[in-house]
Amino acid sequence: MTTASQVNTMQVYQIVIRATPQQIWDAITQPEFTRQYFHGARVNTTAEAGTSIRYYSPDGDLWGDDKVLESDPPHRLVVTWRSLWDADLAAEPARRVTWLIEGQERVPACSRSHMISSTTRPRRPTRSAARAGCSF
Repeated sequence: MTTASQVNTMQVYQIVIRATPQQIWDAITQPEFTRQYFHGARVNTTAEAGTSIRYYSPDGDLWGDDKVLESDPPHRLVVTWRSLWDADLAAEPARRVTWLIEGQERVPACSRSHMISSTTRPRRPTRSAARAGCSF
C-alpha cells in the first residue's frame, strides 16, 4: 500500500533474443555470462527463493547484495535490487526486479524476455507545489 507521500515507479524492458529460455536464465544467474553482459560484474547466487544474489565488480568490490524473492527456472526470477557501487544509489530503497522469460513457438530459437523494475519511494515535491507550499 502506498500513501499520498509515496509514489510507485515501474520500468518495463522487453527484448527478443536468439536464445532458449535456459540460455537466458544462465546469462542472468551464471558468473561466466554476467561478466560478458553486465559491465564485467560477476554474479554469485543459487537463484533459489530466499537465497542471496550478489554482484561483484571485476576488482572484487561488492556491487549488489540482494535477495531472490521468487524463482521458477528458467522462466521467472524476482529479486531485490540496490546498486551499491554508488553512495547515492545505495541510499535509495531497494527495487524489485522481475525477469520473465518466454520461449517463442513461431521462432523456436528465440525467446522473449521482460525485465520489470519497480519501487515505492517517497514522493518528491514538484517545483510548482513547493512554491505553493504544498508537499505533494
